[in-house]
Amino acid sequence: MPRRVTKANPAGVRPYDHTLFAPAIREHQAAAEALNELIFAMRRSDEHTGAKPQTQAEWLTAVADLAAAIPYADSCQRCPDDKTWLNVPLRAEIENGWLTGHYLCHNGHRWTCGWSVSSPAYW
Repeated sequence: MPRRVTKANPAGVRPYDHTLFAPAIREHQAAAEALNELIFAMRRSDEHTGAKPQTQAEWLTAVADLAAAIPYADSCQRCPDDKTWLNVPLRAEIENGWLTGHYLCHNGHRWTCGWSVSSPAYW
């Protein structure tokens, strides 16, 4: 169900129920806290660069894109000792069933990696 930001629903929230899994998974709360921290980081960044989603609809799209890209995470080959770092594409291009992810690790290394769009279905 797509999110709809409206005057009556400015957050774009929809009815949902996470009670079946959230209480048993502490990472659910950690994810909410991380998203909250992301909001504050974007606000700080915006003060200097103007780099943040400008509307609630853009924020929801950015978060949905981030979540959808997690199966295409890659590790930086130039940081071999840091295999736990999760690098999700900062940008994804999709053409003919192929996703090209553009990555940036926490040490500033950039690279691209290609994936079949259907790859997550096989993991």
